[in-house]
Amino acid sequence: MKPKKRARQIKRVKKRSDRRLGKTEYLPLTDEIQQRQMKEVGYRSDGIFDPEGRKIYVLPEENTPQQDVKEHEEYHAAQRGLADMLNIDMAQDPVLRKAFRQASRGYEEQEGADTETEKGKAAFISNYMMDNPKEYEAIFKSAMGSANKRGVSLASDTLPTALSKLESLANNPETTSTNLRLLRSYIKDLEKRGDQKEIQSALSVLNATY
Repeated sequence: MKPKKRARQIKRVKKRSDRRLGKTEYLPLTDEIQQRQMKEVGYRSDGIFDPEGRKIYVLPEENTPQQDVKEHEEYHAAQRGLADMLNIDMAQDPVLRKAFRQASRGYEEQEGADTETEKGKAAFISNYMMDNPKEYEAIFKSAMGSANKRGVSLASDTLPTALSKLESLANNPETTSTNLRLLRSYIKDLEKRGDQKEIQSALSVLNATY
C-alpha cells in the first residue's frame, strides 16, 4: 500500500476512534458484573466493553501503565459504529480487516481448546480470534502497543522472529501484559499449524504502519 494512502487511512481511523471514545464512560469492573458475564459466556474477563451503554469496565488492579486491558476495551469502543449497530462484524482498521478476511477464510476450528493447559489455551485463543474480527484487531493492536511502550517493535520478516520477541516480552514479569500473552499464544499455535495464508496475514499486521 502506498504511504500516502495508508496515512489517510490512519487519519480517518484515529478521527473516528477519538470521536467514539469521547462518548465512552469508564467504570471499575465489579464482582457482580463478572458473575453476570460468567453466566452469559462461561468465563470472566479483566475488562469489558458494554456497547449498549458505551461503558468500559476494568478491574482496578489491571488499570495500570503496565497492563493493556483498558486499551483493549478502548479498541472495542472505537469499533462501535454504524456497521456494529447493524450487526456487521468487522475490524475498524482496513489493514486488520483485510488480514482477518484472508486469515479466517477456510480456518478449521482447533480441537482440544480449553483455558487450563498451555496447549489448550493456544487452541482456544486461535478459535477466539478467528471467530471474531473485533477481537483479532483488539488483541493485535493492544499487544503491539504494549510492545512499543516497552521499546520493542513486533515488526518481523518471519513468524519465528515475531514469536521470539513475544516470548521475551510475555515471559518477563517486568514487561508482560495480558494482550502480549494472548498474542504469543496465538502466534505459537499458528507456527505449529503452519497455515501460510494465515501466517502472511499476521505478518502483514505486524509490519503495517499505525
